[in-house]
Amino acid sequence: MRMRPWTIAAVSGELLALSTTVGAQTAAAGSLKSAISNWVVQSLPPFIFLVPAAQVARAGDIATALEELTGLQVSTAPVGSATGGFTYRFDSKDTQTWVRSADTFGPLFSERALTTGKGYGSVGFNYRHSHYNTVAGMDLSDGSFLSLKNAQINAAVPGSAISTSRTIMDVSSDSMIGFLVFGVTNDVDVGVAIPLVRVSVSLDQSFYNSAGTDLEPGRHTVMPRTSSSGIGDVLVFGKYHFLHAAGGGLAGEVTVQIPSGDTDNLRGAGVTRTSLLAIASRGGKVSPHANFGYELWSGKALLANNGSVYAQNQLKYALGVELEANRRVTVVVDLLGRRLMNGGRLGYETFLLQSAVPGGPSLGSFQGLVPIAGGLNEVSIAPSVKWNPWKRALVSVGLLGSLVNDGVRSNVTPVLGFEWSF
Repeated sequence: MRMRPWTIAAVSGELLALSTTVGAQTAAAGSLKSAISNWVVQSLPPFIFLVPAAQVARAGDIATALEELTGLQVSTAPVGSATGGFTYRFDSKDTQTWVRSADTFGPLFSERALTTGKGYGSVGFNYRHSHYNTVAGMDLSDGSFLSLKNAQINAAVPGSAISTSRTIMDVSSDSMIGFLVFGVTNDVDVGVAIPLVRVSVSLDQSFYNSAGTDLEPGRHTVMPRTSSSGIGDVLVFGKYHFLHAAGGGLAGEVTVQIPSGDTDNLRGAGVTRTSLLAIASRGGKVSPHANFGYELWSGKALLANNGSVYAQNQLKYALGVELEANRRVTVVVDLLGRRLMNGGRLGYETFLLQSAVPGGPSLGSFQGLVPIAGGLNEVSIAPSVKWNPWKRALVSVGLLGSLVNDGVRSNVTPVLGFEWSF
């Protein structure tokens, strides 16, 4: 059924071009990208050499798109609030001492206007586990993910029985994000967050006929579970609380994420990202907050090898409320949203098979999954609880529940955090 391991690739220069195209953004040997690209080449149908030269490069774009979208999902997911749960102000009117400026401990995934307080700080970590369930709305665990469908191939062509190509993907990431925040003045915080990231991928692909029968039982193209660990994109930030009102007010935040994560192993975006965020909040036992911002990227994340489809920049927003359950417990509910600009979507494109004889008859067609232009929306509901068990320690537990995401989607992402204020 297959042309393994492409020993007859000389039949067509197009096949060699496709093999080159899949690795066009050259990945380091032994990396996750390299492993995925090799798997994609091995999982191509035997009739791929009949795709016209003008389309053959496009057929390899799905590898690039899956790699980039996974890396972007890992590296651009929320890292947690930039300000510690304990915030302070100097009470010049009554006590002439530093007192807490809020009774609640702040949101886990978004921001409030309050800053830490001059000379105060916090240190801690957030741990996040994501198991990705769908891509472009297709389930990754049950064979619903189709990189090729509706193939109608002339009976004389190798692989003519193929109707669909089904893939089972097991993709997950674990991120441990250590952070340090310090109050430079009463209204200015600075800080840094350093993520340690592990990404794991396994793949299983086979061809099926129109009746849904597996054409290669026991001979699937498999990429065994492969993992990579290391540092992700480091984040530095500054926050300025410029308007005080009702126990909150207005603040602005600038965040810069440095491309320190290894893109070949899906741990980084590969671009410098600068986020400008406006923050509004108010205090009280019920404390609402709202964020709106835009993230500028220093370059493009290419989803198509020829650069025609790419992702660049993000629009981000959050709406939420803190509830003071008691003096040691804060309950928070956030609605988080973002839009990946320019590209990020996947769709099907029709590929025609041409006869080797000029002017010969069409030999069939199929629909292949490819990256397409158009931004990608993501909306999540994020409940969380912060608990103060002892002195200035905080333990945080939360969930990111995906409501909308047609890219690489994790239905539910648990988050656990710990913080110590000083």
